[in-house]
Amino acid sequence: MTRRRDKTQMAADVSIALSSKLSDTAKFIVMKNVIWEWSLNDRKKPDCQIVSAGVDKLAQGFDLKDVRGGWTFEHIVPICVIQNLLAKTADVSKQRGILEKYAIACLVTKDEDALLREHGLTNSMPRTWRNGDDEFARYRQVGIEWVKRE
Repeated sequence: MTRRRDKTQMAADVSIALSSKLSDTAKFIVMKNVIWEWSLNDRKKPDCQIVSAGVDKLAQGFDLKDVRGGWTFEHIVPICVIQNLLAKTADVSKQRGILEKYAIACLVTKDEDALLREHGLTNSMPRTWRNGDDEFARYRQVGIEWVKRE
């Protein structure tokens, strides 16, 4: 049995779990595991492709692995928001689209993480946000800038 799944299989796993007789708790566990695996996409935490400008500045001239403790790993759209979006559709292609758009990992500084917390955006998106809107809406609302790393 192989541990790694491709993205087609991960999206299918979500669909299968949601249409099964599993408890809601078990369904949300499956979705959480898929979201984590999807967002890491064979990468380790310090190798995120998207980092806040603060983390980018912190890591200037250093490997991100050398500045541990100065950043926090998170998702640009909180996992619980992604789970709720996935649970609202039975269409595997729509579920895959949700994962493609929102299951993206990012590194932010501890101060930026505190800023999200202060604005009540740790586990939620801005009140007016809806599926299809800007996935970086939380960051924009509190003034966090980000960069894509190669």
